Amino acid sequence: MPRKVKWRRKHRVLFRVAIKDDELPDLVGLMKEDGLVCNLGLDGSYEWTLGSYSLSNKAVRDAWDLGKGQYARIMDYIFVNDPWGGNDDA
Repeated sequence: MPRKVKWRRKHRVLFRVAIKDDELPDLVGLMKEDGLVCNLGLDGSYEWTLGSYSLSNKAVRDAWDLGKGQYARIMDYIFVNDPWGGNDDA
């Protein structure tokens, strides 16, 4: 079972807090430090990898404790900014 990464303090509430714009680069930076890579394809496809292992979206969400909306927000940020830059197989 993947370990949970604590990138934000836990709050005991019934909903997940939205990820703020200024937190997105920090979260991606922590993902990079952890060795996580998101390879973007020219056709809008993507693949999460950790070393030589391919990861599912659910595995990434579970490991980083992200809800569906939070995951969608981070994916939007990744598609616009391409923080891993040049990882596609053109």
